[in-house]
Amino acid sequence: MKEEGIVYVLSNEAMPGLIKIGLTTRNELQSRINELYTTSVPVPFTCEYASRVDDCAKVEQALHQAFSTDRINPNREFFRMSVERVIPILKLVEKEEITATVRKDIDKDISETDRQASNNLKKQRRPPLNFVEMNIPMGAELLCPYEETDYKVIVCTPRKVKFNDEETSLTAALRKIMNITWNVQPTPYFYYNGRLLSEIYNETYTSVDEE
Repeated sequence: MKEEGIVYVLSNEAMPGLIKIGLTTRNELQSRINELYTTSVPVPFTCEYASRVDDCAKVEQALHQAFSTDRINPNREFFRMSVERVIPILKLVEKEEITATVRKDIDKDISETDRQASNNLKKQRRPPLNFVEMNIPMGAELLCPYEETDYKVIVCTPRKVKFNDEETSLTAALRKIMNITWNVQPTPYFYYNGRLLSEIYNETYTSVDEE
């Protein structure tokens, strides 16, 4: 039976290279993510993308079939692939993207200890964002579409941007855009020449790691 719900894509710093594609028929995703954060999982899950769709079971099944060759275990919803491969498909069928709202709700409930543990894993795994290494030139515009407004920042140093005439980090700029006080990973929110920074980052540093 057709049922409206949320189809989501999650990642976890303790599971590098893997994403989880699932669904919930609840009105919100936060409680589902909290359920997944059990004592067997060392750090919280991150919502990479979430959409409201008319038929969540059908959309989830289609995604699972489309990426079946990347599935780790047919009895589990984990795939070894990048989230950028899933997002374009979800955009075609979604009624509403709710990623930013979900992240805001989740981040409010994450303890500082959990947040720090996740950040520590992230720092150990991947190098910090560097625009020069990512082949993004000084003076380049980065676009952040958020709540029906297109915000722009200008790259001014290898690791800094200018926002509202102030030199700052991309993370700090995103905090101001979203009007929050906690840190959120900025690369899934910003675009350069139509491409997500997260995609450019992953291409850049995956290549470095494999050399």
